[in-house]
Amino acid sequence: MDKQIETPLYQIYYKYHGVVKKVQVKDESKNISGSIKDRPARMIIEDAYQKGLIHQDTTICEVTSGNMGIALATIAKDYGNPVIICMPQFMSQERKEILNRLGVKLILTNSFEEAFQIAEKLAVEQQVFLTKQFENPNNAKAYIAFCKELEKKTTEFPAVIAGVGTGGTINGIGHYLKEKYQTNILGTLTDRTKYNIILLIVVRGKISYSLNL
Repeated sequence: MDKQIETPLYQIYYKYHGVVKKVQVKDESKNISGSIKDRPARMIIEDAYQKGLIHQDTTICEVTSGNMGIALATIAKDYGNPVIICMPQFMSQERKEILNRLGVKLILTNSFEEAFQIAEKLAVEQQVFLTKQFENPNNAKAYIAFCKELEKKTTEFPAVIAGVGTGGTINGIGHYLKEKYQTNILGTLTDRTKYNIILLIVVRGKISYSLNL
């Protein structure tokens, strides 16, 4: 089983009002499945094995918009576990094709609500293991290792910005860095009803204000 790789940290310099400034970027696309979701997917599966919750013949099931499903399918494949992904049909064709290539059973639904209902039904009727990324504490815990990787390269954390989906990344990183460095945490998320980007400014762990971009 491959271990979690350490992804590169890039330094990007730019000029703002004549002053040279720096942004540091952690390139999580270098993970095996192509996204940061490798981290929680790996921790969730490893933790379930350690606790005896799953075995090699256990089917793993998750509700996802894509990336977590791809990460789970990639890592579960190394363990030999079959995977069922419940995903709304309006997600991109590219994600569906990747999941199909990874050999998962892909169940397309009309909504996230329906996807959750089907997953819960499968857990009862077929005893599949639900990874439950939205509530699994390992989703956030996985980012402690991420933060420690960052600390090998830098201790400059005046502010961190990350995308918000399940909240695992922003909560995990935010909890660690705000306690140790008093870092300001900024999150971006997509309003699916209006298809715009919302910037959340989180100062000392509390939402200060939001801005539609």
